[in-house]
Amino acid sequence: MPPNSGDPVLSSKNIVHSQFAQYWKPICMLDVNLCKKWMHTHRINVILEHDMPLPKHLHSANTSGRYINVQCRQSMSSLSVLLKETSSFVLLENHSYIKLLQK
Repeated sequence: MPPNSGDPVLSSKNIVHSQFAQYWKPICMLDVNLCKKWMHTHRINVILEHDMPLPKHLHSANTSGRYINVQCRQSMSSLSVLLKETSSFVLLENHSYIKLLQK
């Protein structure tokens, strides 16, 4: 998904990938609350661990009037790797993971 956009874009030029994307795109665009009617879905909300120790005055602006950024890149990367390993495939990078179950 491009920055500041809610519409996914296919990054491959392969025709097979294009057909795959055409099939799954409507599912990507479904509202999570509506998906529950037709699919077994899980929405996972997590609180990620910050990359560096938090500063003492986190909620106070510095001398230039800016606040300190808190980033969680390392924990997000670890979570993404875990979800990729346990999924059948990744539908949207760092966003939607599909696991096909056999019955």
